[in-house]
Amino acid sequence: MHNRAARSNSAFCLLMLCAALVPTAQSQNPGLAIEYPNPEVVHSLQTSAMRIQIGPGDGVDFHRIAAILPLKNGGFVVVNAGTSELLFFEASGDLSSSVGRSGAGPGEYSYIRDVALLTGDSILVFDTDARRISVLDPQGAFVRSFPLTSPFEGGGSPTSMTALRDGTVLVGYSEIRAMAPHPDPVYFGQRLFRYSTTGVLSSSNGLSLPESEHFVQAVPPSMGGVAYWGLAFGRRLTIRADSSWILTGDGTDWTVEQRTPEGVIANTHRLTRSTEPVTAQDRQLYRRRILAASQPTQRAVAERMVRDMPYPQSKPAYRRFEVDELGRLWLEAYSLQSDSGALWIRLDRRASHAVAVQLPPRFRAFAFTANFVYGVWRDSDDVEQVQVFALEQF
Repeated sequence: MHNRAARSNSAFCLLMLCAALVPTAQSQNPGLAIEYPNPEVVHSLQTSAMRIQIGPGDGVDFHRIAAILPLKNGGFVVVNAGTSELLFFEASGDLSSSVGRSGAGPGEYSYIRDVALLTGDSILVFDTDARRISVLDPQGAFVRSFPLTSPFEGGGSPTSMTALRDGTVLVGYSEIRAMAPHPDPVYFGQRLFRYSTTGVLSSSNGLSLPESEHFVQAVPPSMGGVAYWGLAFGRRLTIRADSSWILTGDGTDWTVEQRTPEGVIANTHRLTRSTEPVTAQDRQLYRRRILAASQPTQRAVAERMVRDMPYPQSKPAYRRFEVDELGRLWLEAYSLQSDSGALWIRLDRRASHAVAVQLPPRFRAFAFTANFVYGVWRDSDDVEQVQVFALEQF
């Protein structure tokens, strides 16, 4: 039910726009396959490995952290989406500065979904609600911004931003198509285009890739007649930069594709690990969560949605993946237990070696470097703390 592109993690939400049905990435030419053995031992990341912890007791209030961006100098940036701020921290964890606020002017943001680092340490800010990318200098000062207007007919909202080492940016847009209710899962698509950091479009056709899975269902006219629910246990594509390449994968299996920015698959990285079936207990847990979150006026709609949902036979292999500066892939194993520690499997592409690491409970990883994992821990009252753990032992 995780949905990185939306503000709500609940599948009980109506998507205002839908996108075209597209084939999965795995249905294309897989390229050269590189196999990794499944790790036999799971290493637990202990509290003793924590190097930094920042929270309200330090005079810093976090509100809906959307991203954490490690910097080359050892510091890091935290995106406080709830206040439209970027908080700059030194390597020690001390707050050095904050920039940004809510608004529509230069250096102001509507909803910051992601940030990225360019060669030269400039920072890109991906503001999906304002439909623009802002460029900041390494200290966070506003330099310029450029609008994100879909470059093709039928294009919708921006879906992704990927900064490449050559100084260009790939921006994805949803492929919109209204659909009638459909009893089977539907995979919506996105199309990626390359821009310069001044907003000059350098590709005209775009690269079509899947984006996310949904269930299209008829609902009362007061709700628009058709709802596009996030599919229970559905797949969602991750796109990450890898030097001048891009890495893609949606968790259909334990595979990540290495592609050119034009979409040609050079090779695939595959972990020899099976996926888990969706059990009756899993479906019941999903139903309970959805119904518990529904408003009384929407209870009947929610009950019908969970009853008719076309549950997949298998869960995704992984929820998403990240890549560190050494080129190692970190895959988050799909799990329904939000309070338990997430299992991440690291694929070392230099040695075709895999390591499994269990993170602490209630800790969500946002970024990995060669030696650290940066993330957010939430207490029982949902108060956020930024934590940084050392990974040297792995």
